[in-house]
Amino acid sequence: LELQEAVPALKKLVDDGDVQVREAAIWSLGEVGGDEARAALLDLLESAADAERDFLEDALENLHFHDNLLDFPLFDGEEEGPEDSLPLDDDPDDFPSPAQRLN
Repeated sequence: LELQEAVPALKKLVDDGDVQVREAAIWSLGEVGGDEARAALLDLLESAADAERDFLEDALENLHFHDNLLDFPLFDGEEEGPEDSLPLDDDPDDFPSPAQRLN
């Protein structure tokens, strides 16, 4: 999601006494991604209890997945122009009429 402005607030929320708030903050760090969020999750992992370790590892895997998606170019930045589209036959007589195709 790359909402880097949220990372400092999320880092504070991982210290919340409510387990649900803490887990939501941890998961959100994984969703936001980036170096600062990764560092925060790794720091938490170092001192995590066994019960929380799996959740933190899942959040780190999620972060890694999302970071890799950001590196995957869907487009090369160029708009597709008419010359890039599929070639069309210039002679309409080469195609059967709808009535001929139905028969």
